[in-house]
Amino acid sequence: MLDARSLPTAIGQLLKNNNYDVQFGVEIHGAEVDIVAVPIGDPYGRRLFIEATIEYVDNTKYGKDASKFLLLAKREPSAALIIVSSTGFTPSVRERAEEAGVNIETYDQFFRKFERYEKYTSSVVSNGELVNLSGVYEEANFEDSHGVDYATDWLTVWAKDDDPEARWLIVLGEYGTGKTCLTQVLQYRWTKEYIENPIFRLPLRITLRDFSRQFDARALIHHALDNNNLGHINIDFIFQLIRQQRLILLLDGYDEMAQFMTPRMRRDCLAALAELSRDGARGILTSRPNYFTEDEEIRVFEALYNELSGSSISVLRLQQDIVDREKSVDSLIESHLLNRFERTLRDLNPGQTEALVRRKLGDDTGGCDIVLSVLHRVFRASEAGERTSLSGKPVIVSYLLDVLDQLRADEDSSGSEGLTEWSIYGVIVDRLMLRDLIRSPDLSAQKRRTFLESLALEVSTINGAVIKEDRFRTLVDAEFHSELRMLDSDDRRRAIDQLFEDLRSSATLTRTASGDGWIFSHSSLREFMAARSMLRSLDEARSANSSTKVTALMQHLVATMDSADIETALQKLVILWQSRSQYHGIGRLLCLLWEALEIRGTRFNEKHSLSFFNSTSGGSAFVPLDDVRLSRLNFRLECFPDICLFDFTGSELEELTFDRCDLSESKFNTSIIGSTVFNHCNLRNADFEGAALIECIFDNCDLTGADFKGLDADSIIFARIGIDRELLRVEGDDLKGFLRYFGAFTDDVTKFKTLQFHPKFSVISKILGRLSQQKNHQVVGLTQRGEAQRDPQLARQFLNHLIKSGLATQRQTMVSLTAEGRNVVGTFEREELDIRIAAFLEQR
Repeated sequence: MLDARSLPTAIGQLLKNNNYDVQFGVEIHGAEVDIVAVPIGDPYGRRLFIEATIEYVDNTKYGKDASKFLLLAKREPSAALIIVSSTGFTPSVRERAEEAGVNIETYDQFFRKFERYEKYTSSVVSNGELVNLSGVYEEANFEDSHGVDYATDWLTVWAKDDDPEARWLIVLGEYGTGKTCLTQVLQYRWTKEYIENPIFRLPLRITLRDFSRQFDARALIHHALDNNNLGHINIDFIFQLIRQQRLILLLDGYDEMAQFMTPRMRRDCLAALAELSRDGARGILTSRPNYFTEDEEIRVFEALYNELSGSSISVLRLQQDIVDREKSVDSLIESHLLNRFERTLRDLNPGQTEALVRRKLGDDTGGCDIVLSVLHRVFRASEAGERTSLSGKPVIVSYLLDVLDQLRADEDSSGSEGLTEWSIYGVIVDRLMLRDLIRSPDLSAQKRRTFLESLALEVSTINGAVIKEDRFRTLVDAEFHSELRMLDSDDRRRAIDQLFEDLRSSATLTRTASGDGWIFSHSSLREFMAARSMLRSLDEARSANSSTKVTALMQHLVATMDSADIETALQKLVILWQSRSQYHGIGRLLCLLWEALEIRGTRFNEKHSLSFFNSTSGGSAFVPLDDVRLSRLNFRLECFPDICLFDFTGSELEELTFDRCDLSESKFNTSIIGSTVFNHCNLRNADFEGAALIECIFDNCDLTGADFKGLDADSIIFARIGIDRELLRVEGDDLKGFLRYFGAFTDDVTKFKTLQFHPKFSVISKILGRLSQQKNHQVVGLTQRGEAQRDPQLARQFLNHLIKSGLATQRQTMVSLTAEGRNVVGTFEREELDIRIAAFLEQR
């Protein structure tokens, strides 16, 4: 409740939010007025004189304020005279005020009149789902290096804090830990608090899965306004509120957006968020851990376009605009996102889980016992064979509550056998299908499940997780082709209409908030069903969708299948691999089974993934990974302890990591390699001929004898050779020069482009530059100052070399260029290297 101190402050803040300049306790013509407000930017706008009180205003109280207003009205007749009471007015006061031209408002009435977000705030606090969720919500915990805290309590304190160093908060949590529910509860509770007291910041919740393409700051805010009944508000006014820190952005599901984007697109989004944070925005961003970490998300761009000490004149000159622009973006991301405050949301503990179930089911003790008995069987097995209970994962709890009626009728639900993550999702989906069967018995559970699995696969593509009606109907037509093909056009159209109406009402789907499409009720359910669809294509020996984004959770869920089922799937994949050119998208199946491959090695005491790859090689020395599309796989030393000859010829490789692998003589020729990291790898004699390298990292790799001839002209890499050196962005002839300098074969490239990567190139470059700037130069300045301090001995040797070569002369302590020397320096500045200077570098 507002008191005598906070009521004027709340009124003033409300006016500030609406672009008023506000002063408190102003003395005007001998009378003190609680609040005086003037509209900003409107020279003809009238002033507001406001008296604020928590009293129930009767004639006595009104008389005191009216006498003050009478004086103000005579002196400033255009002003608005307002009394705001938090408790109300007597009927007689209302009559007297109306006759006197005094506006009287309860605080609630005043709030609604001046509040520009009423449609939004009303829609939030009257939303039945949010009301119910807030009522039954089991308070989840943060548990991390900062301590153990109730998430909502800690976040509410954070939201009221003005610490500029913690304006942006990342909330990380595994799948199904309740990140979305947390943001929904915060939106509801914080909006209620804002209505009661607008000093509190207004929360705006944005579902990031709605974005399947990168956004900038304005596009993000436009989306927030359009989807929150705020389209009538000017976006520049919203940015003003952001700068005033009057808003809190609740951005939910970064991982659900990021899985459909390239690293470059994700970088653009991070830059947009960093820009908002720099401008003053306070925000919470939720994500699964593997989609928002420095290693995973920023790794490729951690030192993007940094200048390498000793880089060439050409790199500095031709790329300086790019360098400056990208380094500013790096700084923005680092300052406002990487140096972020981060909390980790945990699953519910057993006590919290039981409390949530019993609160949801009330007196239904039998139902509670059924749900809890199933939950107690859900576990995750580690590589060492240890079991971890997953009974407190809110998404699993929620779905089991949804299918309780089906569990009651299922004799197997009371069993004692353990349930892995794969099997519990199978239980949930099967029971949801039974629920739909009761509602619509004309469509079998099997056909519905098959269609929804295909639908999950369809939306798990680069196009995003929302299925629009036209795509939905097209898929209905395709999946029920055998049933529809014998019908005439009118009957076919009616049948599709009927199937569409039935299938869109499936228990696994929900309508988007904007009403323009459908999504799966939880992303983990979609990922499970998409994985089942992919495995079905493996069982049926048919092509998979090569555009499917295989997520880390999909890999993890498949890895929790029964060992015998994993072995069967791998054996089928080995058989298909021999004829992989006939099976479009087979590389996605390997990606799906990748984690299972890694775990398989531990289970059966094999050399991890090697036995599978040996099975696919058909006796060849090379592991055949050619002409396939692979993404987000980690080739680690532990998985491949021995030399492995990989053949990636003609493949598309996206976001792979080769960590300390021996890839000598492996084949990457004619492949397209994007955002891939080669970290401390042996690439001796590897074949990259004709490949396209798109923003890849080569970090301290041995390139001796590797073939990089015919690289795509647009290839770009980030390279580092040596300890404590920065990553350098190289492309074009600079890329050829870099590769050749470190021992690789490339297309023809000049000596200058090659030797510019000599570690002491900057020393000789500075000496030549200083000699060209003035006729005479002191020896000590050339050999012991500036860049020469890195290696005075080499600087002295180079100066002597110039003198002996007839390019410079020395008189006592002064050195100057000869006419021939000036010509040589002129060619150097044009990126041509005289053979005498080249020889000096090559000898060292």
